[in-house]
Amino acid sequence: MTVTSLLQIIIGFVGLVCIAIPFSQNRSSINYRYIFAAIILQIILAFALLKIPFIVQIFAYLSEGVTALQAATQEGAEFVFGYLSNSSTSPFASSGTGNSMIFAFQILPLIIVISSLSALLWFWNILPLIIRAISKIFEKLFNIGGPIGLGATANIIMGQVEAPLLVRPYLSRMSEKELLILMTAGMSTVS
Repeated sequence: MTVTSLLQIIIGFVGLVCIAIPFSQNRSSINYRYIFAAIILQIILAFALLKIPFIVQIFAYLSEGVTALQAATQEGAEFVFGYLSNSSTSPFASSGTGNSMIFAFQILPLIIVISSLSALLWFWNILPLIIRAISKIFEKLFNIGGPIGLGATANIIMGQVEAPLLVRPYLSRMSEKELLILMTAGMSTVS
């Protein structure tokens, strides 16, 4: 890591915090301990995810699992919808890039599969168990509950649309602040 990249990281952290604070709805209720804890946790996680081989391998396996699920969904959609779900097999000439994507046949099947899978995991009481475990960690560090923690954590592996589906039963009970955290986490990650 060079001095320039380290300086860039520090400016990014400080800059984002300095931008967020003036836009806070209630500046007097900001607990700076949580901000510093989040930054420290982010640095520790970045180091662990990039430098510790077995953790890198665990996330590689998780990523491969999600990619396999996505590929299986794509194959199923191609079986059901034919060339509509895969623009590369279309019998018609394409006039350019970006105009052959059909949301209902290419994106929606994955959303339906993830939603069904999360409903099954919820029914089998696997998802509530995961939420309780994450809840304990995030409650101690940041004073937030498990659904927000799971939704934000799922954004690492899944997309912005699929991750909130994991905590769908909790969405109606979330406060305005919690929904904003969940939406911000979704917008700030790239899966």
